[in-house]
Amino acid sequence: MGADSTPFDIEVRQDVEAVTLALRGELDVATAQRVRQCLHDVLVETAGPVRVDLGGVTFVDSAGVSALLEVRRRVDDADRVLLVGPLSAAATHYLNTSGVLTVLAGSPRATGGGAEAVAATGSRAGEEGSSQST
Repeated sequence: MGADSTPFDIEVRQDVEAVTLALRGELDVATAQRVRQCLHDVLVETAGPVRVDLGGVTFVDSAGVSALLEVRRRVDDADRVLLVGPLSAAATHYLNTSGVLTVLAGSPRATGGGAEAVAATGSRAGEEGSSQST
């Protein structure tokens, strides 16, 4: 993490649409395990769709990508829907370049599937629900 980097944070919000994990800062080797643990807690404590908001992500490395792919697998294994978005420019660039964005969006349970589903999840409707920071 660089001297001018944003500290990493995960805010968990529950609304009528989904439980959202809003990631902020650098998603890298130093923070990927926090994402995994937070997802575990969310899957145990909640029901329904899970949204990963990458709008505040400033950097992604291979460990961060690995954590996101594990999120995809674990949400699928729990027979839940994964929504991805909004995405920051940094997250969009890295995930598109690596081909991971299509994998994240490509759940058989996701409505619409593919990159279109990712773009469609940028809605902020219903965010007046509860939230917590981890």
